[in-house]
Amino acid sequence: HQKVSLAISVEVPEDELVRRMTGRRACSQCGMVYHIEFSPPKKKGNCDQCGGVLKQREDDQESTIRKRQVVYQELTAPVTQYYEEQGKLKKIKGVGEVESIYKEIKDAIQSIR
Repeated sequence: HQKVSLAISVEVPEDELVRRMTGRRACSQCGMVYHIEFSPPKKKGNCDQCGGVLKQREDDQESTIRKRQVVYQELTAPVTQYYEEQGKLKKIKGVGEVESIYKEIKDAIQSIR
């Protein structure tokens, strides 16, 4: 049984999460995943691997994502508050360059060693 010495919360605005998640598309045949903005297929609407039709999954629709965010906040807020009250919470902005977000997380972890 180990003590927690650090909790990290990667903070991303809800609208950004919605944008990221609603852009996902999956091939109906092989399951390959694309993103219409970040990693689009060569031919719009079709899988590069097998030519199958790309579809948005039900759990990637905006209404579903927003409902999940409400539940996430309800369940996470008490945990976040608990570690914040103990001075063990490090909040990190989850927007921007992946490398800089990774570095901030890595630095936070190394700061407790």
